[in-house]
Amino acid sequence: MNCRKCGNLLNGNETICRVCGENNMIGLNNNFYMNQNMNQNMNQTVAQQQMYSGQQPMYGMQNNQYVQPPRKNGAFVVIFIILLLVILGLGGFVGYNLLSKNDAKQVEKNKDVSQNNDNKKETEEKNKEESTDKKENEEIATNAIYYELYGYKFPVPKELILERVENSFLITDNTYFQLQFSLAADSYSNIVSHPEYYKQEFEKIGVTIEKYYEKKYVGKKFYLFKVNNNGSSALFYVTEVDDNLVGTGIIMATSSSAYEKGLNYVSKMVTDSSKNSNFVAGENNNGLSSSPEINKDIFDNAKIDSVEYTE
Repeated sequence: MNCRKCGNLLNGNETICRVCGENNMIGLNNNFYMNQNMNQNMNQTVAQQQMYSGQQPMYGMQNNQYVQPPRKNGAFVVIFIILLLVILGLGGFVGYNLLSKNDAKQVEKNKDVSQNNDNKKETEEKNKEESTDKKENEEIATNAIYYELYGYKFPVPKELILERVENSFLITDNTYFQLQFSLAADSYSNIVSHPEYYKQEFEKIGVTIEKYYEKKYVGKKFYLFKVNNNGSSALFYVTEVDDNLVGTGIIMATSSSAYEKGLNYVSKMVTDSSKNSNFVAGENNNGLSSSPEINKDIFDNAKIDSVEYTE
């Protein structure tokens, strides 16, 4: 420590300078006590302000002692949040996978149930159709007269009028439809594969073919030709009797439902026919022609006003 007056170096605990005689202790003690009192007053004032304002005490020098603020666990909070997010993420990922698998299983289950329902419905409809056909055929058998044509017997309901014209039948209800029915030694598949042959045959007799296509009536396939003769509309039909024989003819009707009614009769006749002879396609056994029987006279002898068939 140096003398505050002359700057002389003081030894040990010396307070009085040996050179100039200055007492260095007097001023130092006054400053010490003065500073101590000031710090106490300031600390009391701050404490009172904090007590009335509800604030936490400030940290620093209090009562000449340094007060250390509490440590904030910031790193721990950050780590905890990160771990929480990771756990939530894993839980969400696992939950999503489980839900996705469950959804996929449920979709497959629904598809199986839907497929089973469709199959069941299809089977029920098929059984219903077969039951209806069987019932209708039984009614035909009990309420029909069998007519023979080239060794085949065809049932015709008693309520219909049948007229035999050479090698064919002319069947009508005298109100809604009339049709021809004849046989030809040909296969149904051959006719479907070469419909242009019939088109040429019609053109030879002056009958126009507008359209041809396949359709079912009472479970029996028919190949239909929309034809027109001098403004009179009709359908020419072909259906299978057996592998080497087809039933053909022209049908005229007053409405589309009447066309279908007449073709339903033909379907039942062919289905219920009893075969007594075998024929070989392309041969004229017992006078059976391999060419279609197209009788244009039905247009001239029409007993009804025929309209065009609408699908």
